[in-house]
Amino acid sequence: MPKRIFLLLFFIPFFQLHTIYAQNDTLFKKEIYLKIDNFNFNKNNEYFNLIADGYTILGTQLHPKITYKPHPQFQLEFGVFGLYNFGNEAYSKIIPTFSLDYKLWKLDMTVGTLHNENLHHLIAPLMTSETLLDERRLENGSQLRYNSDRWKLDAWLNWETFIQKGDSKHEELVGGITLDYLLINQPKWQFKIPVQNLFYHHGGQVNTDLLEPRNTYTMWHKAIGFDAKYFLNSSQSVQFKTYFLHHQSTSIPQDLLFTKGTGLLTELEYQYKHFTIGVGYWKGNDFVSPRGDDLFQSVSKKTDLHYIDGILQPYYVGHTEPDRSLFLGKLSYKKELYPDLFVATEVNFFYQNYTSQLAVDPENRIENLLDYNYSVKVRYSGLLKLK
Repeated sequence: MPKRIFLLLFFIPFFQLHTIYAQNDTLFKKEIYLKIDNFNFNKNNEYFNLIADGYTILGTQLHPKITYKPHPQFQLEFGVFGLYNFGNEAYSKIIPTFSLDYKLWKLDMTVGTLHNENLHHLIAPLMTSETLLDERRLENGSQLRYNSDRWKLDAWLNWETFIQKGDSKHEELVGGITLDYLLINQPKWQFKIPVQNLFYHHGGQVNTDLLEPRNTYTMWHKAIGFDAKYFLNSSQSVQFKTYFLHHQSTSIPQDLLFTKGTGLLTELEYQYKHFTIGVGYWKGNDFVSPRGDDLFQSVSKKTDLHYIDGILQPYYVGHTEPDRSLFLGKLSYKKELYPDLFVATEVNFFYQNYTSQLAVDPENRIENLLDYNYSVKVRYSGLLKLK
């Protein structure tokens, strides 16, 4: 009985809010929109380290959607996502999308295709920006977002791989909670406390994987930091961000090798109008993240292409750099050229100031290496009211 009373008291405010909003529903006219989202990208990774591959990604995405809004706080959205990587003979992916959105007070609830345009505000060691360049940008599950003057919350569950009885693959799901608290908000200063939680589950009880161990694990990442921004004037600002990271796994991941680790990410940026210049530092100790940028990992993600007498040699499998450190640099330009048309260019630098080498090939040594990537992105996102 006490539990039922508690649940009743918890939900009463939501029912009251729903009643308040419903009073004006009779004046609302149902609406239908056509959304066109076109994203074009070119990203080149010039990497020669022992951790991450170098490659180029060129392509375009087209995601037309029909939005039906029968209620001020409720809408349905249907669409088709198309991905074409230049050089392919056919479209790389064509995926239908669907989402149901419900807004109540300052809460936005979504079921279906999630909102992840900003990658849930996750930092690069936890979620790589390349997620937005392929079908991984489509997350499906459930999401709850809250936005006020002081608090910003994003909680979501993305079910990546579904399995049935007898499937040979594993189920995979990713979820998390990101929270930003605006502690100080003054004309010259802003000070935020960001907290990020991300979990990744790889497992399943009904699949036919007979390997021992079954490579089932759950990995939890936590990051907490502070974000200070000082406004020099209306067009210039300086921003300093630091994050402390920690992760732990329930068992040893087959490809990630480390059950727990830590990380430190520090960034300093100067912003002038549409330009940003930044420097930073990354220090990882036994750090791994299944969805993070490869360069921040302590376990090699490189592709093995070495053959001897026709037999593939595992040069990079198992290669680790437990104490990995990088000095970072960034130059970027972002602007809305015309209404709904956006362009962004960016160059990132990664300087490795220590020596690393392969156990199977000690002559293969990397020391004082400068890697970099550059990208150009153009996006059009327009809305047309049909009814």
